[in-house]
Amino acid sequence: MPNSRQSLNFAEYITVDTAPGTDGYWTNSVSIRGKIPDTIKDLFFSVREESTGTSVAIPTLQFKCSGDTYWTDYYNDGTDFVIGDRKRIDDNGGNVLWRAGIKSGNFTSGKVRLGFDW
Repeated sequence: MPNSRQSLNFAEYITVDTAPGTDGYWTNSVSIRGKIPDTIKDLFFSVREESTGTSVAIPTLQFKCSGDTYWTDYYNDGTDFVIGDRKRIDDNGGNVLWRAGIKSGNFTSGKVRLGFDW
């Protein structure tokens, strides 16, 4: 099955089960102020395994501020995100976009679902 995106009322996810191409495979971008209703203040990023066995993938969380040309990797205290991680994103700047994905070369096997919920 090819990689897929899901845009839901309260979530943006991707499922990766095939090695991404050179651009990687990413969620649609989200912003705490934008797609997410003003009454909701929390944005969460999570990584889950969707297959039995062990999936081998290194997820990346990125942000982009207004005026930026390129996406910037979020520094996770120097450690890679892994299956089972769930992180509350505390930055609620109005002009900050977030996206999550798997970069080219960072997927070996399995089926991983990652993205955002609020």
